[in-house]
Amino acid sequence: MVNSDTIKFIDVDKKSKQFLDFLEIELKKNDDFTYFSNRTIDCLDNHLITILLVYKGVVAGYGHIDKENKYWLGVYVSKNFRSISLGKKIVFELLKRSKKLGLKNIVLSVFKTNIIAKSIYLKFGFKVYDENNESFFMRIMLWD
Repeated sequence: MVNSDTIKFIDVDKKSKQFLDFLEIELKKNDDFTYFSNRTIDCLDNHLITILLVYKGVVAGYGHIDKENKYWLGVYVSKNFRSISLGKKIVFELLKRSKKLGLKNIVLSVFKTNIIAKSIYLKFGFKVYDENNESFFMRIMLWD
């Protein structure tokens, strides 16, 4: 488990150099960072929350809550930092901030092949409400 004093969260936007550098690196080397495969950086204009997770001084992950027709949660952890519970830290931080904003219903999609992520979401209380050939669609109701 990761010690909380070795991580910090940074709020970012589409002009943040640290975010743009992270995005450029991850999109080049990791084909599983799919959120930006059919979106431009301007999609961040719809984000209520956009954060980077910094672990031991290195940007290791990204998370957001965006508003399309629903409030969508998105999480990505760089391959070099997987299996050390950073995804859980990002989800926890996003849900905590969502509660502060008064959001009640958060949804996400997760590839069916991403069994680890699905199990993390289930532990937080997300439930599958729909699916297609590639993905499960999950939601959580946040209550005070």
